[in-house]
Amino acid sequence: MSIVASFLQDEQPDQPPEPIKLTVQPTVSQQFRKKGIFDARITLKTQIKELVPVVKINGSNFAVRGDISFVSGAPKAGKTNIINMMLASCFVPANFNPEETLLIESVNAGKNPVIYIDTEQPKPYTMGIVRKVMEIAGLEKEPENLYVFNLREYSVEERIQWLEQCFEEFENEHLYFIDGVTDFVTSVNNEEESNKFINHLMKKSSEKDTSIILAIHENPNGGKYRGHIGSEAERKCGGAISIQKDREKQLHWIQARYLRGTSDFEAIYFQWNHELKRFALADESVKSSFKNERSKSAEERKRDELHAAMKNLFGGFKTLDKSQAQKTLANILSCSIKTCERKVASAIQFGIISYNDENKTITINE
Repeated sequence: MSIVASFLQDEQPDQPPEPIKLTVQPTVSQQFRKKGIFDARITLKTQIKELVPVVKINGSNFAVRGDISFVSGAPKAGKTNIINMMLASCFVPANFNPEETLLIESVNAGKNPVIYIDTEQPKPYTMGIVRKVMEIAGLEKEPENLYVFNLREYSVEERIQWLEQCFEEFENEHLYFIDGVTDFVTSVNNEEESNKFINHLMKKSSEKDTSIILAIHENPNGGKYRGHIGSEAERKCGGAISIQKDREKQLHWIQARYLRGTSDFEAIYFQWNHELKRFALADESVKSSFKNERSKSAEERKRDELHAAMKNLFGGFKTLDKSQAQKTLANILSCSIKTCERKVASAIQFGIISYNDENKTITINE
């Protein structure tokens, strides 16, 4: 035997070495390929469940099984009150008058779970929702299948974990209401978190064949949903309504923002009813007057506002000193002299008042 062969023979172990075991997990793309690309194909022979409407508003489909929908509005516009009406309509008898729930109609829940999740309000207010649902629906006993939860004290991570347990715990859910969707992300502008959460809700609504309705705030200017989560929600939802409020007139209304596969409904006007101690449909006269006012152009509204301000300024007088009139108008409107000068100039352009005596006095025109 050669020296090299002898050396190699001496170095070889008695037992072959154990093969190295790789602990690398399959990647997402590897797992996805196992499903096959044709699992996502849709043909006319594909067995697909029909979309079943769960909530209708003024005759139009708002929420369906297997999809997510949104209720939006500025803070204190009345979003939670509208969700109360939706909750109550799940438990009303067949002969119930939909006007009692602001023309909101839901398929009766039967014995299936209706789940409301509150992330914003203190617990006493959340308990008040149960009472309000019973009152509106005319129930003497709290429905056993109404599940109301308060997650205000939970962290974002705890809320997400809790929601997952909720999806696992319940079966045949009729409806989910999540009052405070932005409280499930650390930041409304976190793109990754927002996309992941909204897409997860879409997936769960499909898997569980249930409807998930979410409440979200609108930005004060422009009415857009808050943050990136709002943008993602608006792109992906099957239905979206907006709750608006005229604070001066204390009048609210529901308007269709986006409804998939159905026509937009006519706006529903409502206001606080002191006798019922809850919101009710506005009187026809109130609704008609407000609609006519809203239909006016911006220029017409500006002219009417100026005309009212000038009548208030002049009182019973026909002519006023220009300088003194501007100071008086500043006190009436609580604005600067410069602003009043612009208002007087606009009133002249509209023909409401006129200059006299080399612009030293102004006269109101009848």
